[in-house]
Amino acid sequence: GQAGGGFGGGFDTGGMDNLGDMFDMFFGGSGKQRGGNTRGPVRGSDLRADLTLTLEQAFQGVEKEIDILHLVNCSVCKGTGAQQGTKASTCSTCAGRGAVRQEQRTFLGNFATTTTCPNCGGAGTIITNPCKACQGKGVERKKERVKVSIPAGVEDNSRLRISGAGDAGYFNGPAGDLYIYLSISDHSIFERAGDDLHSKISISFVQAALGAEMDINTIDGKVKLKIPAGTQSHTSFRLRDKGMTHLHSRTRGSLEVRVEVVTPTSLTREQRDILNQFGKMRGEI
Repeated sequence: GQAGGGFGGGFDTGGMDNLGDMFDMFFGGSGKQRGGNTRGPVRGSDLRADLTLTLEQAFQGVEKEIDILHLVNCSVCKGTGAQQGTKASTCSTCAGRGAVRQEQRTFLGNFATTTTCPNCGGAGTIITNPCKACQGKGVERKKERVKVSIPAGVEDNSRLRISGAGDAGYFNGPAGDLYIYLSISDHSIFERAGDDLHSKISISFVQAALGAEMDINTIDGKVKLKIPAGTQSHTSFRLRDKGMTHLHSRTRGSLEVRVEVVTPTSLTREQRDILNQFGKMRGEI
């Protein structure tokens, strides 16, 4: 699969969301810079990719490769945002701290507030000559192939996180993460219930009456299953350690095999005569 867009961020607080808003109301100050094009370090967005596995792959674990389209550090300026041969200079307003301290005298007394530097937008540096390749952002969008190691025992709708594989951060901000959402396709033989597997086999009424030994499928090969004489339809047999691998250990669940006795739909004259004789002997006819 290919990674798509990032996750939405933030919550709607419906009004005052920090102490700075309170100062805005009473003192006309600002707890954070609003609007404009700030240049403070910004964490990269998290990305999502969807991956479908077979039941066998979920059982044994697998390594997959997926293509993701994400932001990476600009190949020209190496993420600095500055044109080649130049570098950012320390902001003279905040002396590289990215924030300035202000004191306000009010009827309640003197209050000191720290706000984002209006000159550098919180970056602490000023780029005089922005990189032309990335317009000073320090990042570019690029398609890359990422290896994903799927552990044995993963379940449907589970999620894996690859730290730092999301979008690169702006202005030396940390990269986001890549989240892999897993789905497991339906199997033609087995149904899964946690670490256990369920399957069905059909036997004839002769095999049910006399007993039999049959080859049956498991998730990792065939095994012998002994059908006792007199087995009734819909009887289930549990095979321990023949189910799915447990995610956090090498132990395994069970395989539950349900047998269904099949009644023949067409009989030869000889077969019919034998069954009639059998039925008369049992007093059923």
